[in-house]
Amino acid sequence: MSEIKVKPTGYYILVKMEEIKKEIQDGALKGFVTTSSVEQEREQSAHDIGVIVDIGPAAYSGFQGVPMEDPRGNPYTAAQRAAYWGCKVGDKVEMNRYDGKNIHHPDYEDHKLIQDAHIIAVLED
Repeated sequence: MSEIKVKPTGYYILVKMEEIKKEIQDGALKGFVTTSSVEQEREQSAHDIGVIVDIGPAAYSGFQGVPMEDPRGNPYTAAQRAAYWGCKVGDKVEMNRYDGKNIHHPDYEDHKLIQDAHIIAVLED
């Protein structure tokens, strides 16, 4: 990657989207002609599974049941609030289809900025 680094601000979460595989190797659809690049791009933007890369500083603040500070009164970080809510950097997550903001930088074409409330599940193996 180049020197430009994308860091989410506010309540956004940086998610690397999982690539949609277009290969059909066997089965009933063997030899199926793949779709055009425009259609593939549209399908990729509709994809709803990715991995959390970074969490914005205000993510999960103000969510009901998420404490803003520890018992000693020290403020929790965004990562600590997100972990309390159930997700952390490195988690494979599902989000709303077509959700998020595409990043217009060649090194981050497969990333999106997603609002914290739109992460709807952590996918465990």
